[in-house]
Amino acid sequence: MRLLLSLSLVVVLGAFALLLLPAERGPRAADGPESLASSSAEPAPAADLRPTLEAHALEAAESGELRAPAAIDGLPVAGRVEVAGGLPTGLEARVVAHAHRKGVSRLHSQRYETALAPDGTFAFVVPRGTRSVSLDLEADRLTLPDEVEVAPGSTAVVLRALAWGVVRGRVHRPPLGSAGAEPIRVRCGPPASWTGTGGTSCDDAGRFSIPRLSVGEPLELRAMCSGASAELTLAPLVAGEAREVELVLEPWQGLRGVVLDEDGVALEGAHVRRLVLVFDGDLPDSQSAQTTGADGRFELPPMPRGSFEVSASVPGRNRVVRTLRAPEDTREELRFVLPRRGTVRGRVFAADGTPVRGARVSAEPDGLRGNGLDGSVALGSVHGSRLVRWIGEREQDEDARTDDEGRFELATDSGTLHLRARAPGSAPSRALELALAPGATHEGVVLELRAPCGLRGRVLDEQGEPLRVPLTFTSDDGVRVSLLAGEDGAFEVAGLPPGRGELVPGPLRRWRYSGSAQVELTPELETVLELRLTRAEPRAASGDVRF
Repeated sequence: MRLLLSLSLVVVLGAFALLLLPAERGPRAADGPESLASSSAEPAPAADLRPTLEAHALEAAESGELRAPAAIDGLPVAGRVEVAGGLPTGLEARVVAHAHRKGVSRLHSQRYETALAPDGTFAFVVPRGTRSVSLDLEADRLTLPDEVEVAPGSTAVVLRALAWGVVRGRVHRPPLGSAGAEPIRVRCGPPASWTGTGGTSCDDAGRFSIPRLSVGEPLELRAMCSGASAELTLAPLVAGEAREVELVLEPWQGLRGVVLDEDGVALEGAHVRRLVLVFDGDLPDSQSAQTTGADGRFELPPMPRGSFEVSASVPGRNRVVRTLRAPEDTREELRFVLPRRGTVRGRVFAADGTPVRGARVSAEPDGLRGNGLDGSVALGSVHGSRLVRWIGEREQDEDARTDDEGRFELATDSGTLHLRARAPGSAPSRALELALAPGATHEGVVLELRAPCGLRGRVLDEQGEPLRVPLTFTSDDGVRVSLLAGEDGAFEVAGLPPGRGELVPGPLRRWRYSGSAQVELTPELETVLELRLTRAEPRAASGDVRF
């Protein structure tokens, strides 16, 4: 009995001693750390740091911010985040640490994260055996230029962060329409870039938040879902600012209007086409077209905010093109006034004065022909030339051909024209400028072909190797001819006009080349030259619409 009591007493005393061991071992584990709130490297008492580490760990654990358990008996990592001008108010930020262990790939490092304290301090405890610790920030308005790597036991770490802006708020849906079930996408960025520098989707209540936006420059905020969109211009954000906004989606506007002649009579069978140039979001069909009925009216499907061209044409009348932007220019009915086409009659002669049979006469526009004014609505030229000649459509111009006496009759858009004649075995005539009123007929035009010139040579790169590339020759009076160099870089072309011209590499899909050659062409004399080109980098992809 006495022996049993003695053994029981020994067990109780041993258990009590084990309970006391952690309290004795703790101060030694935290021995030698530095101050948490200061960048000074002077050591602080171990008893001062341990409660701070435990408080950070407890606060993070209670808020659910700490994904990995705190190892209080490990090595501390602590410090503060500094921002020029001070920490933004209401900041949502986490400090993330990756503990890299000896003999373990960095891809399998252990991750810790904790909320940044209001005073900008943070603290972790990483396991013993950690070789190094990488620190980074996850915040809506702060970022580090690069990850910061420190040694375990560093407790005076200073993370110098850059401050951005954040825009958040709510998007209100229109009361009716198909936009009710579609997700709302929000983008924010400089006005010159419709894609924006940041984007997100709204939640079910229409709330959104776009972090890390540039500061000090105006921004455009755009929201969109199928059938509706909204836009808001924002004043420049201040570093660390959180801007609260609200947007109301506006249903897309369809394009409606009427096509008339100069007397106000509706034109039936007019072809109206919309070609989108720049749009602010996803668009299933960038082109749409319709033919007017007996009342001359048309209505094209709704489209999102963006820039587009609308053309109206009918046989026997000028095609008119307008540059518009939705929704500003789509709320009111559009009116297209199509003037009558004109007629030009004349003759074509060779350089020796004899009439030429089978010469082709064409009207080259100076700007967009037929600007179709209707009251205060001015329809101007676009890109300085006819926008598009759609192949296979009846609105395409047909060149005139001369008869046995060299006579021709050309039906063409009214406006300012440049007439030019071409024929095999001759160089094109000089362009004759002519102002043609709507529906008018101009008689007595004379076009004279010129004696042809020839040009041949080779195209080489910087090392003297032949290049098989397309080329473009342009004369001083505007004659343009396209040609292609062969496998050996050789090219040859005839029928060029006399005088000065320039040979340059033509448009290429994959590579672009720089270089050119100036030539002086003489009739009945073949000019030989060598064109040296320098190859540059591949062309960047572009979504621009080109005409």
